Amino acid sequence: MEQQTQPENKPEVKEEKTDRKVRSAVTYRFSKTLMEDFKEEPDIEESYKVRVVEYDRSGNVTREIELDEDEQVSEMYERSYDSKGNMTEMKHYYEQELAESTAYTYNSKGNLEKEVLRYADGSETVTHYAYDADNNLVEKKTLDPEGNLEARDTYAYSGKNVTEHCTYNTENELQESTRYVYDSEGKLREELNYQREHDLELRTVYLDGEAGTVTYNREGKVHSRQRLVRDEKKRVTENILEVFNGRYHYRFVYDEQDNLVSEERQLNNNIYFKVVNKWGEAGLLLMRSVTDVNSGFFSDVYKYEFWD
Repeated sequence: MEQQTQPENKPEVKEEKTDRKVRSAVTYRFSKTLMEDFKEEPDIEESYKVRVVEYDRSGNVTREIELDEDEQVSEMYERSYDSKGNMTEMKHYYEQELAESTAYTYNSKGNLEKEVLRYADGSETVTHYAYDADNNLVEKKTLDPEGNLEARDTYAYSGKNVTEHCTYNTENELQESTRYVYDSEGKLREELNYQREHDLELRTVYLDGEAGTVTYNREGKVHSRQRLVRDEKKRVTENILEVFNGRYHYRFVYDEQDNLVSEERQLNNNIYFKVVNKWGEAGLLLMRSVTDVNSGFFSDVYKYEFWD
């Protein structure tokens, strides 16, 4: 397994995978499963738009629009950035009315320092981020509109590897902690997890060769097992997870460019999810066909516009 590095503390943005300068990406949905080999070009007239994403010339997502089946705007996100590419503001609209906005400020080293979430009624929650001398995130603390503690996370390190992560409640009481143990080469070998709410203690051991994990409970009995199968390029082709409610089996197929071509998920040998992707030469996702036990059958076709 990869070593546990410091947690991500940048605002999350969904992006399309591409090396080209995409100006916009539009997703068209078909209420059916298209041919898995995608030999036939689908008729866009039979579909409806579900998502529009716009980018600036630097590749940053500036606007993301979610549409309903009548192609009416249901949700929209607008994002602004500084000259360094850091997101400075995100506005979230619901049914074309501003629901909330978030402002981000950064310290002199470019680390996210403060996050202010402002709701439609004018109230705010504020999240502060603190770092050590090595630029590692050591504390994330969120205050509610009254200035009271809403949530708190702390992190400890050895170099850049996280050695402990603790989560606290509104009373600043420990709710969950995870300790990480590494070998002499810095590879993650064990995780020791404590959950106060469930009075649960779990010990996860990482197997040699990145082959998976075994998790034990407080009494030393096996709680779950995970086995990973990799190909010659170290890509995960199978993920087998055995837990109390059954056996999950995930299969992945890639093309020569490492794009995910298909994914299949099984629970106790019954397929409950399958997706097939078609990729373009520029690394752009062109089509995606999904079979889901819960949401049924649908396919997405992606159309792009590019900056000059």
